[in-house]
Amino acid sequence: MGVTGHGVLAKAAPDGYTIGLMVITVAIAPHVGEVPFDTFKDFTPITNFVSMTPILIANKDTPFNHLSDVVRAAKSQPAKYAYGTPGLATVPHLAAELLQQQAGISFLHVPYKGATQQIQDLIGGSTQLDFQSSLVVALPQIKAGKVKPIAVFSAKRSAQLPDVPTVAESGYPQLVVQPWFGIGAPAGVPPAIVQKLHATLVKGMNQPEVLERFASIGATVQPSVTPTDFGNFIRKEHERWGKVIRDANIRTE
Repeated sequence: MGVTGHGVLAKAAPDGYTIGLMVITVAIAPHVGEVPFDTFKDFTPITNFVSMTPILIANKDTPFNHLSDVVRAAKSQPAKYAYGTPGLATVPHLAAELLQQQAGISFLHVPYKGATQQIQDLIGGSTQLDFQSSLVVALPQIKAGKVKPIAVFSAKRSAQLPDVPTVAESGYPQLVVQPWFGIGAPAGVPPAIVQKLHATLVKGMNQPEVLERFASIGATVQPSVTPTDFGNFIRKEHERWGKVIRDANIRTE
């Protein structure tokens, strides 16, 4: 759900009958432009739900096989290597900015309007690197040998790509990034209803078929222990991405 959807949720009646996705957008969008909601005043966080596995991949003809190769090349030739993302201020873009900030390097950003076209251009050689927000688009191309996996941004290795190291294993423990999808309601929902919604949702999330379905696309189901925990998590994400965005001077307007 994007900015518009969050705006609709924020204005809904707080009767417990309207819930919606609360995603990482609520932690990012307020830092890059005007939004129709206040992240901390307009919502009742209920629980986190699932996190995806972002990945850095490379054109198969590049000499890059590890993250250290990428960093070394970028340091020797700043702003030479082009990387694709699905757009400005998306999670892949912010992950790339965070890598550049932490490694002291610079790339050439090529924003697209979606993940499919960006990976096609990577395969064709228009870009040398590509930051994807999940394995959904990247995995088939990796399996086909059309692109090379460099590192995943998740805290642990992906079961779908067990031989691909994490960014932490590659020397960048502060680079762990995972797009997340949670569930929330408008502000003002009575606490008793929030607790009941939390218990019901978490029970559903922990069903074996749900866990297996998300695992098959490289996603991790991770419900929050309490609604308060989810609210605290959102606040930390808001602070983290606000700093990255300010340091990179990113604006979408």
